[in-house]
Amino acid sequence: MPDVNLLVLFVIDGMRPDGLQQTDTPHIDNVFQRGAYTCTARTVMPSVTLPAHTSMFRGVEPECHGIITSIWIPLV
Repeated sequence: MPDVNLLVLFVIDGMRPDGLQQTDTPHIDNVFQRGAYTCTARTVMPSVTLPAHTSMFRGVEPECHGIITSIWIPLV
């Protein structure tokens, strides 16, 4: 079987990173110990879900990818 690198991305929408440090999160702490993480990432403006997630996956600001609201209108 070939070597495969796996990635699991956990996004907790609407919570500041210090929120995790203020409560007991043994399962998330275990993931932190076994993987890679950052508590210094910043969101984009507007700081709403769909534009922020699109920027995360595309690596560009909302002005570049064009998603500026969380209202999804699929192209027909």
